[in-house]
Amino acid sequence: VWNGSSWTVDRSSTGLSLGSYNKYWVKLAAKPGSDEIAMITLDSGYDVYGAIWSGSAWGNAQSLESSMSYYQYDSIAVEYMQSGTGAGKAMFTWLASTQLQSRIWNGSAWDAELPTSWYGGNGRWLTLKADPNSNKLVATIVDDQSDLSVAIWDGSAWSALGKGAGVTFLAA
Repeated sequence: VWNGSSWTVDRSSTGLSLGSYNKYWVKLAAKPGSDEIAMITLDSGYDVYGAIWSGSAWGNAQSLESSMSYYQYDSIAVEYMQSGTGAGKAMFTWLASTQLQSRIWNGSAWDAELPTSWYGGNGRWLTLKADPNSNKLVATIVDDQSDLSVAIWDGSAWSALGKGAGVTFLAA
């Protein structure tokens, strides 16, 4: 955190309690037209946490999951809905076994966890992107069978668009 004259990197100075394990993945999303930032983390204890930066301090830390299948894969995401009835709400998503799990920060509190969406094998890779002209989001998932699945958030529920087999990854 930049305090105006120097950087502080000591976890105790943030006031956050996001578990004691090493963080393997950290994702951030900025709320349009605001100083608010949403953060989601995945640690080596298989835990997922969410937190909100208000523009001056971190707060509203929430344990989202305590039994992820993997911590080695990029299986978390966060994104703000851009317009419509969901504008300014942050969607936190994570892959727990064969399920896309999600929870919304509504701007002042955490909503209840949303019903899960099944997509296939054990999820390993997740991306989440917002439609700039609506409250829709799209999640893409690659599982341990190299199958690609796509789900759409329409502002009130997830719907699966299906899955394709045999995604081939090229080594860099």
